[in-house]
Amino acid sequence: MIVRILWVSFACFLFSACAAIYTRMPSAFDISEITAMPKTNGAIVKIVAARKIDDVTAWLGDDNWLYITIPDTSINMKRLEQLKKNPLVARTEFFRFAEAVQVTLQLREKMSHLQILQDPDNDDVYVMLYHSKSNL
Repeated sequence: MIVRILWVSFACFLFSACAAIYTRMPSAFDISEITAMPKTNGAIVKIVAARKIDDVTAWLGDDNWLYITIPDTSINMKRLEQLKKNPLVARTEFFRFAEAVQVTLQLREKMSHLQILQDPDNDDVYVMLYHSKSNL
């Protein structure tokens, strides 16, 4: 009987811990996190947003720099520091202007084009980056 109680307690704890990982926590910032993930045809930069962000712009510059401008938002600058440890990113620069935030990443790999997508299920924004040999 005690083993069964312990097992049920452990299962409940495990379930609640897993649910917490996949549940979005409220944030004091419009943008709580930005991550970069490698993909076989390029990479994805995910912008985790607490509300719908319109008019996000991005472009690729010289020397593998990716510029992302996010208008009218508050952003957790401390969480952006995590991008410095990302293996896809060689250097980072963050700028906060009165009208926008600019996230600038120097990528380790050469990308040729990008596409910006809004997640239909939540407010996250994805910057899809493609190698030169990839198609949209």
